[in-house]
Amino acid sequence: MKKLIFLVFLLFSSTVFASDVIPYLAPDNSYGAFKYFLSQSNNNLVIGVYEFTSHNMAQDLIDSKKNITVMVEKSPVGGLIGEDVLCAMQKKGIKVWLTGAYNYMHAKYAISGDTVLIGTENFGETGYPTDSTGNRGWGVIIKDREIAGELRNIFYIDLSKSVEFECRLKDYELHSDDDLTKFTPRIYENQSITLLAAPPLVAEIIDIINSSKSSIKIEQHYIHRHWGSKKNYTPNLFLEAAIEKSREGKNVKILLDSIWFNVDKDDPNSNYYTDIYINEIAEKESLPLQSRLIDLEALELEKAHIKGVIIDDNIVFLSSVNWGENSPTENREIGVLIKGDSAEYFLNAFNNDWIGKKTALEKEGDNTLIIAAFAVILIIVILIIVYFYLKKGKE
Repeated sequence: MKKLIFLVFLLFSSTVFASDVIPYLAPDNSYGAFKYFLSQSNNNLVIGVYEFTSHNMAQDLIDSKKNITVMVEKSPVGGLIGEDVLCAMQKKGIKVWLTGAYNYMHAKYAISGDTVLIGTENFGETGYPTDSTGNRGWGVIIKDREIAGELRNIFYIDLSKSVEFECRLKDYELHSDDDLTKFTPRIYENQSITLLAAPPLVAEIIDIINSSKSSIKIEQHYIHRHWGSKKNYTPNLFLEAAIEKSREGKNVKILLDSIWFNVDKDDPNSNYYTDIYINEIAEKESLPLQSRLIDLEALELEKAHIKGVIIDDNIVFLSSVNWGENSPTENREIGVLIKGDSAEYFLNAFNNDWIGKKTALEKEGDNTLIIAAFAVILIIVILIIVYFYLKKGKE
């Protein structure tokens, strides 16, 4: 019966809805976006996330006094972390569950009423920091009853395969920091939204790439050049689809994370070699295809944890899906395909990351131009004074 319910859900998961969307960017204003989402939520809130380690987000949930259920992956890579956070939430009445329904429950979302938050980042200090220092990531707050309903169905299917968290710690407490972020929600109305869920999510992502009529911009935590085992390599279907579109004349830009473990020269599947592979093909075939490793230092980022694609500058796909083989085929992943003018928000973010320019999302109160203009005027005044002083001295 549960399989039948899930299959029915999948049939409707490609339905397109006209929704209101509020985009946000990590680390710039992701924590502010979460607090805004929480302020808009009703008394019932559910969260599905790979890892929940943020003391600040946990304290916010506790302070909200809402009926909250949190579900996290029971066996993430490296083992369960953030047990102090989970213990503290559970002690204050928040229901905490561990799920192992898939290879990994790798999604990152929250639902309350007809409002959902979906992003590329885990609920941790680097994904939702209080001081705009952390990972690059994308996220959206969507107000739509049908989208919320679809995602809630997924949550409860996965919750049915979960076990209640048991705190093993004797000593734990939350440490909250002051919120130094700034978030001014900008609502984009009537955006076309499609909710997508893995597993599997291979054909759908290839279809998104193949839908391009002019350009593709890809920003990813990592892109494995090969899928399959070392003894039986197969091409990365997503990467090869993007390269093939460049052969058709579409402009393709690929931006990859450059944190040390993603550019390991001892790993033939690291971003270091993927970047070389892409650019060698581009040069050899004279293709409109470029790849770069993101400049984390210039952008003041810890890493690019993003999983984003922009099609023709007006369609955005953001998700929890990494571009290795297991993520779209074995994991629980959640993503949204958004078509509309909200794409400009992420397009500007991508362009800034591409050139290594730190983003400045909030324009209100930005005095940079005023200060620059004042400096120019001051220099001119000084030059005039010097000119007349020298002239007077010659008379």
